[in-house]
Amino acid sequence: MNLAENIIAFHHYSLKVTDFDATLKFYKALGFNEVHSWELPSFNLKKGIMFFNEKD
Repeated sequence: MNLAENIIAFHHYSLKVTDFDATLKFYKALGFNEVHSWELPSFNLKKGIMFFNEKD
């Protein structure tokens, strides 16, 4: 069973995590691609946008 063949679609979700970089690494290992990220250090906030199996 291949993850890319079984996910049809999902819109978005949000995760609050303690280790942002480790979380990005985990999702990249699943096949997600980071397309944008930003941070607001004064609020201790990091965000990233990732796509899975994006078609050109």
